[in-house]
Amino acid sequence: ITRYDLPVNQVQEIDRAENVSDQPDEEGAVRELRSSSALLLMATLRVYRTSPAAFRRAVWRLIM
Repeated sequence: ITRYDLPVNQVQEIDRAENVSDQPDEEGAVRELRSSSALLLMATLRVYRTSPAAFRRAVWRLIM
């Protein structure tokens, strides 16, 4: 696993969780914002062929 795989895997796990529950919890949102890989995640999402919807969700989490 490279350092770029971890953020991508995190986004994929979040997407799976969102498909089960549409209501994100506040604790999860705080944890995501505190992640040190937030900027790396933004920079690498498109490189790994992330769908536009997944990219928008990830960016929305960073903004919020």
